[in-house]
Amino acid sequence: MFYKLESLRGIAACLVILYHSPFNVGEKTITFISNSYLFVDFFFVLSGFVMALAYTSRIKKNLHFKAYFILRLGRIYPLHLTILLLWGAYILLRQLMYVLDLGGFDQFAEYHLGSFVSHVFLISSIGVDESLSWNYPAWSISAEFFAYIAFYWLTVFLDKKDSILFAAFISVSCYLLLIYLVKDNIDVTYDYGFLRCLAAFYVGVLVLRVHQMKKDSGFIRENLFLLEFLCLVGCVVSVSFVSLHLLYFIPVIAIFAFAIYVFSHEESGFLGRLLLLTPFRKIGLWSYSIYMLHAIVLEGVFILFQSILKWDVDSISGFNSLIINSLILIMVIFISRYFYVYVESLFRSRSRKLAEKYK
Repeated sequence: MFYKLESLRGIAACLVILYHSPFNVGEKTITFISNSYLFVDFFFVLSGFVMALAYTSRIKKNLHFKAYFILRLGRIYPLHLTILLLWGAYILLRQLMYVLDLGGFDQFAEYHLGSFVSHVFLISSIGVDESLSWNYPAWSISAEFFAYIAFYWLTVFLDKKDSILFAAFISVSCYLLLIYLVKDNIDVTYDYGFLRCLAAFYVGVLVLRVHQMKKDSGFIRENLFLLEFLCLVGCVVSVSFVSLHLLYFIPVIAIFAFAIYVFSHEESGFLGRLLLLTPFRKIGLWSYSIYMLHAIVLEGVFILFQSILKWDVDSISGFNSLIINSLILIMVIFISRYFYVYVESLFRSRSRKLAEKYK
């Protein structure tokens, strides 16, 4: 089990929370945080790495598509639907308050039935909606689900030899198309989110295939401290400067890939040993719940400050924002533990039993 990578996924989820937080971290927005939407791409790269590791050989040994479909749906859908229903209840409550003239605005002007349906059917990343709504981080879950399906059929029909060149071809082709379609940056979600996901996903597949070659294990082992440090510095620098040019996303994806490659080795340097500590491993274990829950928690905190405490959210910065964001992170992590146990784990076990019928 790649526990260090799981811990990195948890840290990435926390950085996405800070990116979405309305409370500025510092007197001015920190550039690294304001560009941390890119850690969703880290999820995609890591997902490709893990999926290729877990399923390539099984698919080639005739894993039935129904079994594969059930396993992947059981991994992501129960929590997705649970959080979506919570959002639905929340929006209905706010709409009732608006109708009763208790404040607020017409919620249905922003939260449409059509976009709710697209979330239910996991199609919110292929251009059927005109904007993000409801549980807005869930667009990436839709994108991943389509990437799972594409990965299965590409493996069955075209990628029979675990080719590094094939993985590179899929990734580069998707990124070239994405560059052609977008103008400013690759932060596309409801429109071309699937394309963004598939491009990064196959970077992860590529990383696994390079990792399995095991031609440089001695070099990695002897230089782990330095390589881990370079991953950290490279990540901070590349993410911080990505907004300067559209193509600056390339070194970001490259450093994500390199980090996954370095931290996927069994040996650990100083940073690797930190990632193996229990708190980081727990955050990594609950990372999917952390990611899916954070938007509704942020919404609740925002309403608390703006509508109940009557604080100007835009004026909260510096030390106050640091305290608030720290409390938000603690709150999300604490709640996520229970969603992991009572939703994620529970339904994942049931989906595995159901998938056994199609082996």
